[in-house]
Amino acid sequence: MAGDAPASPRAAADATQVSPLVADVNAQVHHLRERLALDGRFVAPSRDPFRFRGRPAPPPAITEPVVPEPVVAPPPMPQLVAILTDTGANGVTRRAVFAFAGNVSIVKPGDTLDRFVIGRVDADAVELTERATSTTIRVSIK
Repeated sequence: MAGDAPASPRAAADATQVSPLVADVNAQVHHLRERLALDGRFVAPSRDPFRFRGRPAPPPAITEPVVPEPVVAPPPMPQLVAILTDTGANGVTRRAVFAFAGNVSIVKPGDTLDRFVIGRVDADAVELTERATSTTIRVSIK
């Protein structure tokens, strides 16, 4: 009969080449079915992604009362009242008149006024250098 044997030699060759491939696919299908049988059981999740649990309350913070540091007012600045100019044989000499701590002082460059050393005296301003920090401040007549 015609159904018992392959019709051509080429069909017989194709059947012998396909049979190892079919056997391999069948083995993989069998292996997957075994895995599905083991892993197919439903395992309840350990958390519910649709319900949120509240966060635990943080422990009460231990706070100590904040004591503000006392505000120390900056020391008073001398106020420049006037600049005196004297033209003499040695040229122009300038002196500054400061009101400071209830007193009026007439000073020249190099003199000391409280915590300041008098620097340059110009026609409209005086340079004061603080002795403790060596900061130079320029004071002008207001």
